Amino acid sequence: MNSTIIVADAGPLIGFARLNALPMLIQTLGSIVVPHSVVDECLGDTSRAGANVIQAAIADKTLPVHPDPVGTHVDQLTSTLGPGESAAIILALQLEAGLLIDDKCARSTAKRLNIKIIGSAGALLLAKKKGLIPAIMPTVRQLQHVGYYLSNDLIVEVAKLAGEDLF
Repeated sequence: MNSTIIVADAGPLIGFARLNALPMLIQTLGSIVVPHSVVDECLGDTSRAGANVIQAAIADKTLPVHPDPVGTHVDQLTSTLGPGESAAIILALQLEAGLLIDDKCARSTAKRLNIKIIGSAGALLLAKKKGLIPAIMPTVRQLQHVGYYLSNDLIVEVAKLAGEDLF
């Protein structure tokens, strides 16, 4: 796996952009690239919270955009996943890169394909480990406040792994 490149799906990008935390995410994970379908999902409605942050990161080349992969594999994935998830998974395979993704079904598919994955919660744990944030739970609560879904079980597990209280 090319550990310096992570392919991102729309969900985590939108969540972190709503908090204006894309720079922290990039510092944490390294070079993040996105397929064009993911960009379409992120910027489909530029009035949505976070869209301007993603647009600015693309414009200043902080968030490079790759053409969508094409072929049979993509077609097979899009029968069960959305175009953004499918493109991100195939691009991660092509680049031998990791994958930043939260969608449960897409994560299962990526695991079956032996793609190394990390989700938003994992990125926060890594950011804390690297000393980029002092605590995880405030950011988790902010993500929830801006409408980003994280399951209660995941929140409990993240708090435990981080050695933090839930509230």
